[in-house]
Amino acid sequence: YLQAVRTILGYKNGFVCGCLVYFSIFKTGVVYTLTCATSMRAILQSNCYHKEGHDAACEFENKYYMLMFGIVQIVVSQIPNIFHTKWLSIIAAVMSFTYSFIGMGLGL
Repeated sequence: YLQAVRTILGYKNGFVCGCLVYFSIFKTGVVYTLTCATSMRAILQSNCYHKEGHDAACEFENKYYMLMFGIVQIVVSQIPNIFHTKWLSIIAAVMSFTYSFIGMGLGL
């Protein structure tokens, strides 16, 4: 993609485009990590409220969950030849369907 931009628009515009693309990828990773940590915290808080009642002090921090999610990302990124692992594709598909069914169930 970046080679096509450099060829058509020149080196300077290709460099600018590359910086914007990499910044967008970085930003997406940060937002994804924060969203995951916030979601895990919300699930724990909801479980605490159901067990202890709404008057309980159910406060959890995001730091632990961001760190845990980051460690999982690092471990998964070390899998060699990730594009030929059938089990990973199956897990991703099951998770996607699970998220869809949870969203549909909450929406009803």
